[in-house]
Amino acid sequence: MATPTTDDSYFNAAFSILAMLGVDPHKLQVNYEEEVKKHGKAWVAVAVPESRVAIAVEGDNPEPLEKDGWHVSRIGLAQLKTMASVFSALNVFHFEHTRRSSMAGMVKNGSKEEARLLDAILLANLEEPDRNYVIRREDGSELTTPDFTWPHLKLAFYVDGLYWHVMKDDKEIFEKIANNDEGVDRDIIINDHKTRAQRDMTNRSELQADGWRILTCSDEDLHTDEGVENQLNLIIKLMRGIMNERKNASQTQKIVEKSEASVDEMLDLLN
Repeated sequence: MATPTTDDSYFNAAFSILAMLGVDPHKLQVNYEEEVKKHGKAWVAVAVPESRVAIAVEGDNPEPLEKDGWHVSRIGLAQLKTMASVFSALNVFHFEHTRRSSMAGMVKNGSKEEARLLDAILLANLEEPDRNYVIRREDGSELTTPDFTWPHLKLAFYVDGLYWHVMKDDKEIFEKIANNDEGVDRDIIINDHKTRAQRDMTNRSELQADGWRILTCSDEDLHTDEGVENQLNLIIKLMRGIMNERKNASQTQKIVEKSEASVDEMLDLLN
């Protein structure tokens, strides 16, 4: 098969555009070849064999597929190159618009580590997380506001700063002891001072009990590109797991409903 270009960015742009149009990227095949019975060997740049649709560029041989009932869209190399260039510019525009809007719309101040993770999330074309989503208890009281939230997935992500969870709490305790004008026993002050980490742990346990999935990392985990990539992969893995669980649950529900309908039909016949 003739290789249309040595620059994979052209095909990456085509893949991204097709994915945004709703084509499952896992079903897309690059440099697809097939031996078509009676029509000979065919090769095309991109194909979805399941749907029998393809994209061909100069040097491809799509005719055997077309004779076999496939739909083949033809794109010139110049068009492909222009499309990739335009997509790249639009993608950068969309990324900058989204990240700046997200940061500007935050009620609380985000850390530079959170910004690094947000960039990675957006560059991976994942859904933009809500940065200000307040999760409430049944009585309406505030439970927690995660750093990143995907409400429809019930997925929350926290970036825990070591300063806020250790040093700040210790500092507050020391200040209370130093400014203790009423002579309260220091042990009482320490025992009554519930640390932020302890409060967060309690709130997150309550959140999990309500069906939420939680991911947590420290700010130090996001100091390197490798650390950011690790956390991004965990988010992607958990998102896929949640969606697969819901898909399986939906299929199971359909089977149950079908079985119940069959039972009802049998009872109607018996009656």
